[in-house]
Amino acid sequence: MNQAEAFLLEFHKHHPGCTRVAFAEGRCLEQGLSSYELLSSLASDDSVLDLGCGDGHLLSLLAKRALPTEPVGVDFSPDELRAARLQRADAVVAQGKAQQLPFAEQSFSLVLSHFAFHLMSDLDVVVDELARVLKPAGRFAAIIGGGPKVDDTFELFLDLLSSYRRPARSVPSIGERRGRTKDGLANLFGNHQAFGDALDVKEYYVDFGGSFEEVWIRLSTIYDLMYFTEDEAMDLKETFRGRLNNNASDHIPCTMAIRRVIATRRP
Repeated sequence: MNQAEAFLLEFHKHHPGCTRVAFAEGRCLEQGLSSYELLSSLASDDSVLDLGCGDGHLLSLLAKRALPTEPVGVDFSPDELRAARLQRADAVVAQGKAQQLPFAEQSFSLVLSHFAFHLMSDLDVVVDELARVLKPAGRFAAIIGGGPKVDDTFELFLDLLSSYRRPARSVPSIGERRGRTKDGLANLFGNHQAFGDALDVKEYYVDFGGSFEEVWIRLSTIYDLMYFTEDEAMDLKETFRGRLNNNASDHIPCTMAIRRVIATRRP
């Protein structure tokens, strides 16, 4: 286990369900869908794997779509899987890593991944595993996080957060750059014999804003706060509140750029 994986396990032990807390209520500015719904809407008559399923929120959305087979979730965090089973007692989930999936060849026609793929290491091995478990002409679709919208509440929060960072307690480097960029993704899948050039990338802005307290709860799921003391977190919160005191709106916009990436396996 590398340093990044150890950090992620520890963080999700203390904060299971944090991705759902951050993004389940957010909506794409144009489509009105959540980032989870951008993925679940792709499933119709598919056998589906949720890769990095977390606490099972995407699995719950998929369960409403009357798929021919029960969707399956996999995650390497036992604490997230425990939360998934609490959310839906009949959830079909397994513990495992994306680099060594516990499934047979050609098990799924659709693999989905919400805010997990770009956090993974050894992406060449991950793509090999995706190719192995996907059926011919099967699809892999992922939501990948991006940066904040310019002059937005999220950008302000990140600027404030940077002044609290300390080298001795910094979060380890997580994931690979090519898992986040268009060129990197095109190279990763385009150079793989099982996928080729059939890569569809669409960009969206998601507003996961709300009242100040709602925005704070969502932003406080960020990995950087793992090493904050309670006093430091409260100081950041009050500084953040003070910088927003001229915003009298009941809804404070907090906007993130995301990408939905779809790679299709060769027939």
